[in-house]
Amino acid sequence: MADEKNKRTGFSFAKLFGMFIFIIVGVFLSIGIHEYINLTPEQLERMDREYEARKLEEAKQEAQEEKKRAKKAFETRCDKSGMPFVMVQDAVRSRLKSPKSAEFPVRESKTVQYKSEDKRDTNCYYTVLGVVHAQNSFGVMLKNTFMARITYFYKTKRWQVTFVEVQS
Repeated sequence: MADEKNKRTGFSFAKLFGMFIFIIVGVFLSIGIHEYINLTPEQLERMDREYEARKLEEAKQEAQEEKKRAKKAFETRCDKSGMPFVMVQDAVRSRLKSPKSAEFPVRESKTVQYKSEDKRDTNCYYTVLGVVHAQNSFGVMLKNTFMARITYFYKTKRWQVTFVEVQS
């Protein structure tokens, strides 16, 4: 009998719960508005200053995080591990008497990355110092040292050797 009455009137627990929540929210909003209205001008000004200081601090933190992200992106973009060493090998071979005999021991090489002074420059620059074992014109294996400069053009994803020097 009670269920039929509830169905006819459309009254349910969900409606009762919704009305209860509506009343609670209304009470809290009324209290909040009442408290805000009763603030003095000095209190309102202090709240504004605190809000502006928080926003400024958030902006500073965001700028620092962006700077860190940009630095990491640059380091990641130019971190090509052994690629500069591999990419200069053909240029070094071209300077030898017997290019086919060239052997490049990895343990005896060093790659140094350096950056352009221009902050807008997206290219990566490297100096590769290393050793190459190759035959001379008499067929004797010699240990040669080399220095090469190479540039990685980030936008075109291409490498270019800009300088090579091989010494016996």
